[in-house]
Amino acid sequence: MNLKMLLSLESEHTLTAEDCELLNQDLSLKGVIDIPVENREQIKDYLVMTLNMNSVQASIKGKLDTLLTDLQNV
Repeated sequence: MNLKMLLSLESEHTLTAEDCELLNQDLSLKGVIDIPVENREQIKDYLVMTLNMNSVQASIKGKLDTLLTDLQNV
């Protein structure tokens, strides 16, 4: 699962733990500019939920925190 795949899904969908892990890895390589404006709220909500659940690998947590902060500031 990557950002492009996530954004192509129907509005109601379920992600597996493996999907989330792969998506988190992909998002850790992204910046705000890589996320379409119309999907930024969706990604922001996903990051808030994922980070609050502590379901992020420690090695990428800082990058996802930064992405979330950047999304909140645009």
